[in-house]
Formats: sequence, structure tokens, C-alpha cells
Amino acid sequence: MLQIALVAWPLVAAPTAAFAAEQSAMVIDANTGKVLYSSAADERRYPASLTKMMTLYLTFDLIEKKRLSYSSRIKISAQAASQPPSKLELEPGETISVRDAIGALVTKSANDIAVALAEHIAGSEENFARLMTHKAHEIGMSKTTFRNASGLPNSDQYTTARDMLTLALRLQDDFPEHYKAFATRSFSYNGSSYRNHNTLLYHYRGTEGIKTGYTRASGFNLVAAVRRGDKHLVAAVFGGPTAGQRNSRMRAILDRAFAKASSKRTRKSAPQLIATPRLLKRPAPPSRLALAPTKPPPLPATAPEAASGTTPGAAAATSQTAEPSATDTRISIARVRRIGLAQHFANRREARRTTAKQPAAANPTTDEPPTSIAQLIANAARERSSGTPSALGMQVNGAITPVPGTAAPAALTPAEPPVAAAAPDTSTAPAPGSSLAPGATSELPGREPSTLQEQLSRILAEHRPSVMEKAQRTEVSRAPPRPEPALHADSEPTPPVAGTGTHLIQIGAYNSAGEAERQLSAARQRAATVLSRASERTETVTKGEHKFYRAHFAGFDSSGATQACQELRRQSIDCFVKRIR
Repeated sequence: MLQIALVAWPLVAAPTAAFAAEQSAMVIDANTGKVLYSSAADERRYPASLTKMMTLYLTFDLIEKKRLSYSSRIKISAQAASQPPSKLELEPGETISVRDAIGALVTKSANDIAVALAEHIAGSEENFARLMTHKAHEIGMSKTTFRNASGLPNSDQYTTARDMLTLALRLQDDFPEHYKAFATRSFSYNGSSYRNHNTLLYHYRGTEGIKTGYTRASGFNLVAAVRRGDKHLVAAVFGGPTAGQRNSRMRAILDRAFAKASSKRTRKSAPQLIATPRLLKRPAPPSRLALAPTKPPPLPATAPEAASGTTPGAAAATSQTAEPSATDTRISIARVRRIGLAQHFANRREARRTTAKQPAAANPTTDEPPTSIAQLIANAARERSSGTPSALGMQVNGAITPVPGTAAPAALTPAEPPVAAAAPDTSTAPAPGSSLAPGATSELPGREPSTLQEQLSRILAEHRPSVMEKAQRTEVSRAPPRPEPALHADSEPTPPVAGTGTHLIQIGAYNSAGEAERQLSAARQRAATVLSRASERTETVTKGEHKFYRAHFAGFDSSGATQACQELRRQSIDCFVKRIR
């Protein structure tokens, strides 16, 4: 017996050691930004449901931009409804308001609602996770990668204690009103009440939020914010063996930190970037548009004359101009428009006379002014290939400062940051009145403020699979296999054979029987082939005082229902398969 006990002891002790190796913690004084306690704070950890803090950050951002409201309705998809607990157990096709969705994430930590929000905002959870990671890196969470909106286990999803405290502070700074939701102690929905998992709200004085998390791989995690008088702390604990031990450690490090905390606010909040395009001071590299090494002739009096030592901001504000600096093609073309196309070609004829002894170009350009900017660019391209100098490369790239707009805070910047933003000249201070935070970057000069859709399309473009990958994925998803290639868009799906009627397909749940019937009819029209042998039926369901109607296609066996549902999804019709009880 003693030998058996000695052999078994390492098996019992190993998980405890593994958990201990994954623990980390950090405390930051929110008033000063000073780190008051740190233990493995920069080591990678699984965030678990702390992930929902970023899901809520992007949700609050869209509410502030008026692209989402607390009364907006979020539809529950089959994918969302299939998530494992913790969840609200809503049926596919049901809807929930954004206000209730936020309450469910904060208190119940509902995974089904996190997925539904992600799909509503970005089209799919995968797309939303890319936005989450992009935003994380933008606000300084450099060691964080998100793969889903809920925090359910994924080996490629990780963060650090420091990164999560960065997010906690940004939630407080950027959305002070929405942030109050994290103090919610209980949430009621459909007759049920859910108590917040963060028990520090009840037992630790001054706690004002914010989120717990747990998976087997992560252990028990907690990010907390506590305010006592004028002192304000944020703290994170990762990898607790139990919820009780996690809370005990959190209380201990907070107690010690309060003794050292400052009561004076010196930390500057980091507000979201305001879309106020400005030229940044930078070294002047060779111009992209300089097509000839010869010295250009002097410009006419209508073009500003260069005066060294003037900053871009001063050049835009006065009639004095800066010495030539390199700007992008758009700014240079704008300069051509300012001096006029006629003057442009007068300059070019003068340049040709100075190079008359050179061999003629293979494709000489006409001296007639072009009818459009596109033609002007095409002419410049021909000159570049022939070696003929162009006045397009001789323009003085004076500083141009677009008039600042009153745009809303740009929460999501483009996926490809400008060169100036990647390595800003820290010697140049922001202009008076600028809301750019220290270390933040501005947009490329003259660029329109980014939108969520623009940014999403750019991020997706970077991850878009090749045609061959798409073909392979399509082949894998089709069951049973078909002899036609997967890329034949004109191929007609084979209708599934109606079997014993043991399974049915549900396409949604609606507030009226009439609406359910209309949706069934519309689905049959869009996928007539696969539904030709199916029968339509509605099912009345009552939950509390609410009655709704499920829309079904019946008459399938298991494989036939699966095949038909796959084809419906290819037609952008949401569905899932149910076995008839």
C-alpha cells in the first residue's frame, strides 16, 4: 500500500504544481499609473472570460459612435445557441436587446450572448476576434491575441496581467458611463435573476468591478477595480487554484497596495484618437515623384517659394512656405491642381527645351493638357519608362493642412498604419488643443476617419484565403461528396431524399405565425431544389408570458437534414437540425 501511495502521489501533486506555474498578478495605482505590485505580470496566460472585457469595449465603442444603441436587437444564431455554458439558453432566432446582452456578459458571463454580439457587429465571431486583436494592439496590449469573443478554451488565445490592466484602465478612461455596468451585482432576464460572479463586489469594501474568468487551463482569473476615498487601484490575478484562493490573494495584494497608493490624480487619461489629420515633422527622404535628377526650373509666382526653417504647421498657417519635403502621391497631385494644368505643361515644355539635345523618347507625350487627373498620371508613367523629365516631379510639396473636422472619436484605426505613425518623431509636441494621448499616433495626412466597415474589410483582406483554399474548404463542407468541382457556381444541388421523417430543420423563431410562414415560403423560393420534398410547419412555444413560433421544414432523415441545412447556409439562410422526439 505504501508503494502504491508513493507512486500515486506525483499524479495528484502534478496538477497543483502546474497551476502554481501559471499564476501571475499585478496592481497598478490608477491615479498615477505606477506599478505597486508585480509577479510574472508579462508572462502569457489564458484570459478565459476576461476576454469579454474586450467584447464589451468594442460594443461600447459602437454605442458611442451611434452605430449601435442599447435598444438594438441582437439575433441568436444556431452557432451562438450551441455554445457551452455559462449561457442564457436562448433559442436560435430569438432576440435580445443590447442592454440585456451587456448585463448578461457582466454578471452571467454568457457565452451564447458574446457570440451573438460578435456576429451582429462583424458578421462572424472569427471576424470579430480579428477586430479584438487589432484594437488590443492599438491600445498597447502588445502580448494579447484573441481568437473568440467569449474566452472559451483556445490554445492560441492569450494575454498577460499587464495587458488586461491596460484594458481595464482604457475601459474606465474611454467609456466612463458604460463602465458603470461592471458594478452590476445582479441581472434579471425572462423571470430569472443572475448574481455577478465577482463576489468581491459584496465582500471587499470599495470594489467597483470588473470581471472574472475560468477554464481548466487558465485557472481562476480576476480583474478588479477598487476605490477608497481618493485612492483608486486596479489589479489582476491569474491562475488561482480555486475561486476562494484567488479572491484571498487579490485582497492581500490590494491591502498592501493601498498603503502605498497615492490620493492625487497625476495619470493622464488616454482618450480615443480624434480624426484631425495633420502633417508630422519628419526627415525629408527622396521624393517619390522625382523622375529626373536635373534641377527643376523655378516655379511661377503662383506657387509658394521655399523658405527653410519653417515647420509644416507654420507653413500651412501663413503665406510663408516650407522647404520641399516628400509627401505621398495624393498631396502632390493636389499641388498640381492648385497651380493649374496649363501652367503645369508650360513648366514641362520649359524642361524639355533644357533637355532638347537628349535622344527623343520612344513614346513622347503630347503637349496638349489631359482631360483628367487619371490621364495626367498615365502620362507621368510613360515619361517614367522613357526617361523624359516631368514637371509632375518638380512641384514644391508645400505643407497642406486640411481643416480639422468635428468627427466622432475614431475607435478603430486602419489595419495598415501610416509610416509616420509607426515611427513618430517624438521631438514634435502635439498641437495645442490636440487630444492625442502620449504615445498615440495620428492618421495619415488628409485621410478620412476610419469606419468599422473599412477597417474590417482591410483586416479581412490580409487573411483572405486563396482560391485553392476556398475550393478545399467547400469540398470538405459538402456531404455527401459530389462529382462536380466545388468551384462550379452554376451546379445545382441534389435534393436530399426524404426519409422516415425523423429529423427537421429549424430556420428561426418569430413573434407571429404569419411571419414564420412567410419566412418558410421565402426560404423555399431561395432553395427550391433542396426543399422540394420537405413539408412546412410551425410550432408554437410559450416561455413565461412570451409566445413565439418556430419555423420548421420536416420530412428528413438525419443525413438528408444535414445536407439540406448545409445548402441553406450557403444561401445565407440560418438553420440547424433537430431530431423529432
